[in-house]
Amino acid sequence: MSVLDTESKTPVGMARPLLAAMAMLLLVLVGTHWATFSHMTDRWAHDPQYSHGFIVPAFALVVLWSRREMLKQLTWHPAWVGWPVLALGVAMRVAAAESDFEPLDSLSLLPTVFGLVLLVGGWSVLRWSWPALAFLAFMMPLPYSVETALAFPLRRLATVTSTYALQVSGCPALAEGNVIVIEDM
Repeated sequence: MSVLDTESKTPVGMARPLLAAMAMLLLVLVGTHWATFSHMTDRWAHDPQYSHGFIVPAFALVVLWSRREMLKQLTWHPAWVGWPVLALGVAMRVAAAESDFEPLDSLSLLPTVFGLVLLVGGWSVLRWSWPALAFLAFMMPLPYSVETALAFPLRRLATVTSTYALQVSGCPALAEGNVIVIEDM
């Protein structure tokens, strides 16, 4: 009989190999997706629409930290269904590399990470971590066609909402296209 670690219901003898496996898989993920991370970092640094990409991983860690009480109920049992999910991520990565389609390359990170979590920790760990993992989607650049299709309606919504807020606060404002005119300025 092995002694159970009360924090994660993992046998104490398995804690170190589990952490070593997680570290190794993280290194493999970073190594295989280094070009993806590099491209995304460059986009975050030079495209103002994606400058929030730098804080998304930090916010995902905050989400995990806020759910730390759930760690006590976790059971670490690898789920083999992680292999097909991981294979989907790898297939997406290969297809993106072959077709030079950057959004698919970024998107391949999600199934890859979900698959790795399932392989290392199983369903219990995925239930704990899925909100943070899903939030990582916000750091990924959208395809150009989607970005341009959303740009005008969102600008229009921002203009109308801002104009209304200014008018309600007593400031005379008028929307002309996507420009707000305030006292002839």
